[in-house]
Amino acid sequence: MSNAAQFDDPLGDNLRADLIAFSLGQLEPDEAESLRQRIAEEPDLAAEFDAIHQHLDLHRHAPEISPSPAVFTRLREQIAAEEAPPAPARPPARRSIFKRYWMSMAAAALIIAAMIFPGLAPSRGQPIPTIEQVAGAPTETLPDGTVRAPGLTRIAYGPGVVITMDGNSVIRPLASQRLALEAGRLFLEVEPARRGFTIEVAGEAGGEAGGTRIVTTGTRFLVEKGRVAVEEGTVRVTREQTRHTVVKAGQELRWPGGSPTRLASTAPIAWFRIPTLKARILNPTTISVVLQNEMIDAMQLAPPTGGEPLFFATVTGPDGETRHYPHQPEDFAYNVVLQPGQPFEFEMRISELEDDDAVRLSCKSLGLEVEASR
Repeated sequence: MSNAAQFDDPLGDNLRADLIAFSLGQLEPDEAESLRQRIAEEPDLAAEFDAIHQHLDLHRHAPEISPSPAVFTRLREQIAAEEAPPAPARPPARRSIFKRYWMSMAAAALIIAAMIFPGLAPSRGQPIPTIEQVAGAPTETLPDGTVRAPGLTRIAYGPGVVITMDGNSVIRPLASQRLALEAGRLFLEVEPARRGFTIEVAGEAGGEAGGTRIVTTGTRFLVEKGRVAVEEGTVRVTREQTRHTVVKAGQELRWPGGSPTRLASTAPIAWFRIPTLKARILNPTTISVVLQNEMIDAMQLAPPTGGEPLFFATVTGPDGETRHYPHQPEDFAYNVVLQPGQPFEFEMRISELEDDDAVRLSCKSLGLEVEASR
């Protein structure tokens, strides 16, 4: 790679300085609004802004580094040299040299702090959120926080981030805004308020996480080793030491090598649709149950082992007393295979219900639970 190509910078120093100033809240209102519109319209600019914003946020707790007296002396000399009455036709200065200086110093201080104090990992000040299971097969959490999903599973990674883990997927939480994908594949739904959320993918030959870094902006996307596919929003992918690549909605990126390409209509990423369970109370003794397979892959329901049925109805009366009704549909005398989009329906008989009884239906093997409606 030539030096010219290595240091090619399409944004330029001035625009990058404006992005830093915008992140630090140092732009005038009209300038800030203009730049905000550009960020919303230009994916490359949005990706760079996310990187700057994330960097400033991650190091906000770094010890302050004060400039040396010699720096202050040079600064005073620069200000004195430029002190002169403004020319009549000269437009208002966007920022004083003093403010531009401190913009540069702030960015430099953060970079220097990261190099001088390597112990200040980005996770400082970013506690790992509580991981709550939303649906699917039960996960396993190891002592170091690593989460394993033996089957299709949905978890909430703090507010605004829902992750669907495919079978045999493994993630390692790193911080509130970062996690490492160590095996398998994930489908992430990231709200705009969590923009900057980062996935680090381990190298294809093993190695440590960080071989590939994916930064989101309020997005729905799939990620696995060697591939990212975006359904909504944009993501910024950085491979090793190369420049980042922006992947937009409807595109996928495969590595090593390659550029973003359009997702084929025959290769959707919607196989991460968890099956749904619905239940309706038909009369005081009957509940209609529908299990809907919403995945692309076929789903097999087999008779349970150990004599424990798959479906349970739990009835809670106004006095707080609960009654449980394990149920095994007659169809489970043999294996039931649900093709994509196919429902599995049956009726559950229970003892007489009162109008103020609450009924919840659950399918333990899939981790699904729903309140029966009347």
